[in-house]
Amino acid sequence: MSTFDFLARYGAERFLPAVNDSVAAVHAWLNSALPQSGGKSSRITDTWMIVSARGVEMKQRFVTKEGVTFTDETPAIAFARHLQAWEGGPIAFFKFEKKPIDLKQVFLTYDPRVVRICTPRGAIGFDASSAPQPSADPLIKAIWKIRQQPPKPI
Repeated sequence: MSTFDFLARYGAERFLPAVNDSVAAVHAWLNSALPQSGGKSSRITDTWMIVSARGVEMKQRFVTKEGVTFTDETPAIAFARHLQAWEGGPIAFFKFEKKPIDLKQVFLTYDPRVVRICTPRGAIGFDASSAPQPSADPLIKAIWKIRQQPPKPI
């Protein structure tokens, strides 16, 4: 299954009607205004999101189908928790800002030694199985520090 097929099936289709083109579905999902409770719509922005075969977990709240969990955790805590409990299989980590994430910056992670966090500025890559370098992104350092604590259930 391709990256876009995976993200369309386990991510976009929980927010938008299914379409036959997975690239178009993911583009619409990451760039369109989505309905929020209270009747307003907003693009996914200034938040984080994790997509796996289990479903979607994120901070920003939208009207969705089943399979989406909302939490007020920081991205570092949520990413660390999922890396700690990860049992294999593809997973996608997103860190949104005001600018949308270009499809060229969308990746799945299959191995904790080659983790990618998709951001508008580019994918942040790191090895979650070893301590980060002193020059590492602050988010990576925070994830490592949290992962050194006992794991919490998902």
